[in-house]
Amino acid sequence: MGAKGLGAFCEGFPCVVFLLALSRKFHFSSAFLFFWPVLCLAMNDLLSTFSGRKTGEGYDDDLETGPSVQMTGMAAGDKDLSRFFADIEKIKKQMDRIRELLVKLQEANEESKGVHKAQAMKALRDRMDADIAQVTKIARSIKAELEELDRGNAANRRVKGCEEGTPTDRTRTTITNNQRKKLKDLMGEFQALRERMMGEYKETIERRFFHHQNSLPFL
Repeated sequence: MGAKGLGAFCEGFPCVVFLLALSRKFHFSSAFLFFWPVLCLAMNDLLSTFSGRKTGEGYDDDLETGPSVQMTGMAAGDKDLSRFFADIEKIKKQMDRIRELLVKLQEANEESKGVHKAQAMKALRDRMDADIAQVTKIARSIKAELEELDRGNAANRRVKGCEEGTPTDRTRTTITNNQRKKLKDLMGEFQALRERMMGEYKETIERRFFHHQNSLPFL
């Protein structure tokens, strides 16, 4: 009997005493009292199992925050999942940075509509160009990291117990593909924003040009 089993037996002992007293009054079967400690041990093990699942010991419903398969007794390749999820978390943070830059670009674009001085406009455009360059740089970095994850996934399939189609392989492949799709959608938003910014900037320049031309005195 292990330490946990002994603890469960000790916890169940007062119940045995209580039932013994009841048996004298209500004439319980002695066999029931004999099997009560065994029942306590079995219930303790069962509750420990469900407690482990509830507290997340080897379980996680969100594929992108942790492994979806039980980690106990895992093959050697599964141990790399901790590093895999660390790489995924890094990619997610980079995507969050891209979203922040897109918000800055939208705000700067709206600000540019009210700027009339050439020097202020130039400073604003330089800032927007820097943000655009930063988005492109981060996106290329994410793409390279996703390609590295693809190579890691392929190498992991050569590990016994992590072959193609196993829970570990499906977890790695699904999450990697999800991140690739998110990057594609994010860059689609970026491209649409750039096109809209360029179109609005062109309209602003043309409008100011015609306004300035019409304000000139006739010779």
